[in-house]
Amino acid sequence: MPQSPIERIVVSRVAHQLVVQRLVERVYDRRIISNVERGAYVECLIELALSELRPPWSLTDTWASWDLEQSESGARIEIKQSAALQTWAAPSAKSSPTFDIAARSGYYTEGDNEWIETEAPQRHADLYVMARHDEDDPRVADQRLPDQWAFYVVPEHRLPGQKSISLNPLRRLAEPCGFDELAEAVARAVAGLPSLKADQRSRSVS
Repeated sequence: MPQSPIERIVVSRVAHQLVVQRLVERVYDRRIISNVERGAYVECLIELALSELRPPWSLTDTWASWDLEQSESGARIEIKQSAALQTWAAPSAKSSPTFDIAARSGYYTEGDNEWIETEAPQRHADLYVMARHDEDDPRVADQRLPDQWAFYVVPEHRLPGQKSISLNPLRRLAEPCGFDELAEAVARAVAGLPSLKADQRSRSVS
């Protein structure tokens, strides 16, 4: 018997939910997450940590030039992450932590996905949050656990003018904080910013 339109919708929705559940189990619900997918996991983890703040923070589109944006203020966060253990490495191998902080020649606008070229390469976020999972014992490490992550909140203007930064120089710029402390650290950092990138851009346009 042919399915009715409503039955086809229900079957499609159930199939979609099963695929999403399988994707989560296969990709994200494992102790060591692939470096390719771990970035998206950490972005959602940080958004959750900041969910208590007002105005709220929300994730941008995947192609956007920064990862989180605060409504009303327009403040922006770029998220970088690294982990000691990788899915592709032997259990005894520990990766050297570095974070990409390179300036970009432009940025994508929200909504219409338009590329805006800047006069000179620059960073387009107000804050950088570097997340580091440093547990290198494969019997203990679980990258799904918020308490195993350390976060470094650094205003963009304090970062050195180079393409990447390693963990030791980063520790000289910011004290690590835990998942439960991250919202307070971000709120404090935003309050201490001399200006926001969005305000600077508005003045330059006007």
